[in-house]
Amino acid sequence: MDNQPTTESVLEEISIKSVTEPKAIIKNETFLKEILQLAPEFNSWKHQTFNEPFHLVLDNCPNVQDSYAQTNYSLKGKFYASKYVIRVENPFLLAQYYLKKIQVQERNGMVEEKEYFHGTPGYNLVPICTNNFNWRKVTHGKFGKGVSFSPRSDYAKHSTQETLLEDMPVLQDFFEEYSIDCSMYLNSMFYAKVLQGKCQTADKYTINPVKSFDTTTNGKDTVFVKYEDFEFFPEYIVLMEEAKRYNIIDYDKKMGGWKLEIAKMAMYVTFPVCLFHYFNQPEYFEEWVVKTKREIYPPESLNKKTEYEQAVRKLREKQDRESVELMEKS
Repeated sequence: MDNQPTTESVLEEISIKSVTEPKAIIKNETFLKEILQLAPEFNSWKHQTFNEPFHLVLDNCPNVQDSYAQTNYSLKGKFYASKYVIRVENPFLLAQYYLKKIQVQERNGMVEEKEYFHGTPGYNLVPICTNNFNWRKVTHGKFGKGVSFSPRSDYAKHSTQETLLEDMPVLQDFFEEYSIDCSMYLNSMFYAKVLQGKCQTADKYTINPVKSFDTTTNGKDTVFVKYEDFEFFPEYIVLMEEAKRYNIIDYDKKMGGWKLEIAKMAMYVTFPVCLFHYFNQPEYFEEWVVKTKREIYPPESLNKKTEYEQAVRKLREKQDRESVELMEKS
C-alpha cells in the first residue's frame, strides 16, 4: 500500500504541471437561429425556445396519418391503428440536420429528402428525441449495420414493442397536458425526415456502403439504412394501438368516402346471397371470400403464390376428388 504512487507524483512524472478545469459548453443561440432560418417547419412550432432539450406537441398531422394508413395493409403480424401523432420540437437536432443537409449537398451535388417510418420500443422515445437515432447501438441489421427506416408503416411495426404509458415517467407531463390515459398499452414508431443520396443493395454483413453511396437498401425499396450522424430528424412520434384488421377509419382513408358508401351498400345487398352460399355451397363461399380479400389487399402485399391461387387450387382438387368418388360409387 505504501508503494502506490500518488496523483501528484504521477503528474510530475509525465510532466503535467496542472489539470485544467473543464469549461462549460455555452449555447450559441444566435448561430442556432441563423441555421433554423433554413428550416420552414421551425416557424410553425409551438415552442421556439432553447431552454429545454425538446418539447412534445400533440399534432395528429393529416400527412402523417395518411402516410401511415396508406401503407398499413400487410397481412403479416398484428394490425395497429394510429391513435396519437406527436410532433417532436428539438431545435438542436433540427439545426444539426440542416447543417448536414448543406454538407451532403456540397459533397454530392444533390440529395433527396424523404420521410420514413422507424419502429422502436417505448423506452427509446426520450433518448431519440434528445440525441437522435444512434447507428452505433445497432448490433445487427439485415441490410447493413446502420439505422433502418422504411416507407411502409406495416414494415416498421415489426420493430415496435407494446409499452404501458405509466412506465414512461419522463413523458408524464406531456400525458397530463393533453389528458392522455396512462393506463393504456401502446406501440410506438417515429416518422422521420431522412437525407438520401445514392443507394446500393446490402446484406447483414455490410458495415458501410461503398464510396459515393450513402444509403443501403434491401433491393425492394422497403428498407433504407443510414450510417452517418444527423442524416435524419425524428419529426413525429406515432403511438398505435392494436385493432381489428378491417379498421373502418383507415379503410375510409384508403378508398375515399364515396367509395366506402358504395361498398357498404353492396354489403347490404350481397349479405343474404353470402348466407345462402355459405349454407348451400360452402366451396363457392370460400372462393368468394378469398377473392374479396385479394381485392381489398393489393397483390404486391401477397407472396408470389398468392392466397387466392392457393385457395382456388385446393378447391378444384377437392371438387375433383369428390367427382372421382361419385363416379366410383356409381
